[in-house]
Amino acid sequence: MKLVLLICCLLFAPALSFAESHEMQIESLGIGSILVYRTDKGELSTTRLIGREGDNYVVEIREGDDGNGDLISRTVVDSRGQRVRREADGVTYRYEPNFCYRTLGRCTFKFFNDSTGFSARVERFTEQEGPRRFSFEMYMQTRSGSQRVEDGWYETGEYGAVTKYHFSNSSRSESGELVEIRLAED
Repeated sequence: MKLVLLICCLLFAPALSFAESHEMQIESLGIGSILVYRTDKGELSTTRLIGREGDNYVVEIREGDDGNGDLISRTVVDSRGQRVRREADGVTYRYEPNFCYRTLGRCTFKFFNDSTGFSARVERFTEQEGPRRFSFEMYMQTRSGSQRVEDGWYETGEYGAVTKYHFSNSSRSESGELVEIRLAED
């Protein structure tokens, strides 16, 4: 019996470690919790879990470190932290089945811009480079072939939260880090 338990622990320990380091543990954070980030330009923003929408969670990203600044975006994510919808600057973007942010390996999703009617198939490749470090590349499938649209890396920490990141795309490049996690009071 002890041998069976040891084998199970050895087999599932990597999976448990991965789940703790890569998937967002939204339920452990709780509604009202805030994550404060600082970009490489010194700008602060808050990511606040504001509620539920069916089986998913609603997250607002606002300027500043108090959670009350100007709204940057409103995002709907699943229980793993996978983005399914994002609203920013009056535009709604959808990702079916999700944005593939927390999926290792090759993951394909359909991207929709509800304002313009544009849609495209996107492939995201995410590799684990260390216990809590991941790199990614994203390619949009077009009639003329595959076009790279974004790449970068990120590290995760407590609750699966991104603690450091860098990304580059055709319009900008940004790096940043998690400054603080403020858990909601029960």
